[in-house]
Amino acid sequence: PPPAPRPPPAGKARAGGAGRSPPEAKGGLAAVGDVHVCFSTNEEDLRPMAAAINSTLASARHAGRLVFHVITTQDRAEDIAGKLLKWLPVQPTALQVHHDVAVQERIEGLVKFRASSKARKSLSSPFNFAPFYLDEFVVAKAPKNAKPTRLIYLDTDVVVEGDIAELHSLDLGGRPAAAVEDCTQIFDTYIDFDEIKKLGRSRPGLDPNACVFNRGVFVVDVARWRELRITEDIEMWMRLYKESEKDIYRFGMSQPPWLLALHGRYARLNGAWNCRGLGRPLLDDRGRKALKDMLHMDNKDLKKSFKFSQADSEHWRPFVAPCSATANLLHFNGELKPWLSKSWNNKTKPPLCALSERSVPKEVQKRMLAKDRFPRCADRWWAFLSVAAAEALAPAKVSP
Repeated sequence: PPPAPRPPPAGKARAGGAGRSPPEAKGGLAAVGDVHVCFSTNEEDLRPMAAAINSTLASARHAGRLVFHVITTQDRAEDIAGKLLKWLPVQPTALQVHHDVAVQERIEGLVKFRASSKARKSLSSPFNFAPFYLDEFVVAKAPKNAKPTRLIYLDTDVVVEGDIAELHSLDLGGRPAAAVEDCTQIFDTYIDFDEIKKLGRSRPGLDPNACVFNRGVFVVDVARWRELRITEDIEMWMRLYKESEKDIYRFGMSQPPWLLALHGRYARLNGAWNCRGLGRPLLDDRGRKALKDMLHMDNKDLKKSFKFSQADSEHWRPFVAPCSATANLLHFNGELKPWLSKSWNNKTKPPLCALSERSVPKEVQKRMLAKDRFPRCADRWWAFLSVAAAEALAPAKVSP
């Protein structure tokens, strides 16, 4: 994982765009019509995507408006469509599986994995970059009279507990995309600004201390994305990374070019739409302080309530997520995926999530013991996938 971010210099904003925070996406358009939700995968394991789709349907006020798009390889398309239609409560017209060999090869030609960047090898998959090509995979193939103008992209390791149509109707203020800002990390965590400057690619307002914005959940205004040539800009950074002698970014492969291309050009989604880290094994000091403030506990009581054990001078086990109390979307990024819990080490302490205030009101929770207010995050995920579906959608067992 990337190292803990350095704090910004005193008096300097941690936001992109010439030191100013990007605008927050607000309601007001009241858009009607289909709500298009997109995923991208070439994985054989379909359990995470099934839970993501099931939860989105279950949480929608008008599930009939939802259209799901899955971007995958040509050889996986038929199998994915068949299995999802069999096990999910979705009509064939509301599930569209897309593939495009030419676009996939174009992405593969731009991707270069460098061990020196400390990124995971798995991040070099073209389907980690496919979300930047939604226009070509999804919109370009749609009939002329039914081309989506707004797209919502979700990583597959999420469950949705709010009405996804809220993202469809947001006013992005003329911005091509909207995403959740994360000020626990800054641009300097990922980007080598000195190297970019040497290559003559510095841009006005590109601030090392700007907050990052995660690409695991985002909204696209198709016309503005196309008009501002965002895909081409992302490709420019990918090409520069591939051809440069030194790493111009680190710890990620799709996140850094996304940050560089969208810096100062995105609208902020409400943080409830990306409660992250629910697959992490460790809680850092910042997270522990947030938990103390939420529960009004000192370190001794906190340790007793959550049975914390210290992993090192800055990290504790287990990970605890207060953001899940008011979350519209739970993001299980990290190594402890709920659907893989059988393979966890038997000494693993599972991540804990605050009870949703939708199901247990805040005032009721205040009267509960802390340990009862924070059950396993995995339980929230498994609420959206039956045992039978999980068995059918798991990857085939490999013979010994």
